[in-house]
Amino acid sequence: MCTMKKYAATLAATLFITSLAPASMLHDQLLAPDASAGDRFGQSTAIDRDTLVIGAHLDDHSEFVDVGSAYVYKRSGTEWIFEQQLIPENPIGDREWIGMRVAIENDIIALGAPTQHNNPNGNGRVYVFRYDYGMNQWVEDAILEASDGEWNDQFGEWIDISNNVIVVGAYFDDDVAENAGAAYVFRYDACTGNWGEEAKITASDGENSDFFGISVDIDGDVIAVGASYDDEFDNGDGSVYVFRYDHCSDQWLEEAKLLRAAGGSYNDHLGHAVAVSENVIIAGVPEDDEAGSGAGAAIVYRFDGQQWNEEAKLMGSIASAGDNAFWVDIDRDSAILGAYRSDIVGTDVGAAFTYRYNRLEQTWVETEVLIPPAGDFAGYFGTGVSVDRETFVVGATLSDDMGSSSGSTYVFGPSPCGPTDLTGDGMVDINDIFAILGMWGACP
Repeated sequence: MCTMKKYAATLAATLFITSLAPASMLHDQLLAPDASAGDRFGQSTAIDRDTLVIGAHLDDHSEFVDVGSAYVYKRSGTEWIFEQQLIPENPIGDREWIGMRVAIENDIIALGAPTQHNNPNGNGRVYVFRYDYGMNQWVEDAILEASDGEWNDQFGEWIDISNNVIVVGAYFDDDVAENAGAAYVFRYDACTGNWGEEAKITASDGENSDFFGISVDIDGDVIAVGASYDDEFDNGDGSVYVFRYDHCSDQWLEEAKLLRAAGGSYNDHLGHAVAVSENVIIAGVPEDDEAGSGAGAAIVYRFDGQQWNEEAKLMGSIASAGDNAFWVDIDRDSAILGAYRSDIVGTDVGAAFTYRYNRLEQTWVETEVLIPPAGDFAGYFGTGVSVDRETFVVGATLSDDMGSSSGSTYVFGPSPCGPTDLTGDGMVDINDIFAILGMWGACP
């Protein structure tokens, strides 16, 4: 009987501990190997399993100023090892801002270059790299440009890739109306080995300065496009458009326009960042005022098979005025919200909040508040966030580690000890016992 009781107590304790959400552990702080002041390394990040790409859109190289580049890292245990710097063979020139936005899937990386100041006809580009397994390196595969592009369309300001399809935002496009915006879809043809422009998508109700395409994301047959200056309820309250690929007509069709269920507010800018995973879309709202003026938030929408419904509003548990929380990403049941101007540990140091979807209760639960390590006052920590399963990436584009605004990037993930490492320090020790005791007592 005594043995039985001891077994039951041990089992209960084990179930209790393993049911707790473990703290994320800082796996690595990444710096560009050739970092210098003003590079803004970490302005954009993208992760796919064990490969991470980081943009530094103001990097200087090839005798050009602020031309930009990107850096690739590979995971080794809990560390990330630098693999290669991505530089196009023939960049246009100064201030092209290559790497302003980055995207990756499997062996394909795309780098957005939206400005092209030295090109009188420059409407932006996207450089595509593919991993060559024979050469064991990333090689330039293609350059994507809009077939009808015009100067200053900002083509490439935001990009994403899924299943050999790349979507590119051009939020200053004037086809529908002045600066109404557009997005372009390119598909890779495995037979010809070429990327072809498949479609140009615009809002069915586009108007002047909606900025449709200021953010884009794709997952499978679904594209989400932010129009953060759309005036649906009030000036600049913003919206998100959803397009779905119709395999019968081989067209991208507008499926829905997503708004705030409670109505938008003046200059909320819903859709300033968007991300989609499976049947869920998350959209950043940088000027949401619920937690204070300009605190920011994110809205989650879910597709139920018939329509898209607003499911949740995510705000940091320590949110306050001026945080400008809007950088978002989502992967399955994991989401992240970057608040790059949060003052939790210092003025504009920044923070990020991670969330997990509880399928049983059908709610989103904040699991972690991520901040830079003590004493490391990274600037704008919370830009360029990305997530892959339980690995979270946070850019700190104004970090001064290698010179003013050289930038850095932080990678967080689960402890190798598993869920029993409640403090996320890479060890199971007395501090984890204290963490359990700190939770002891009646539930609120």
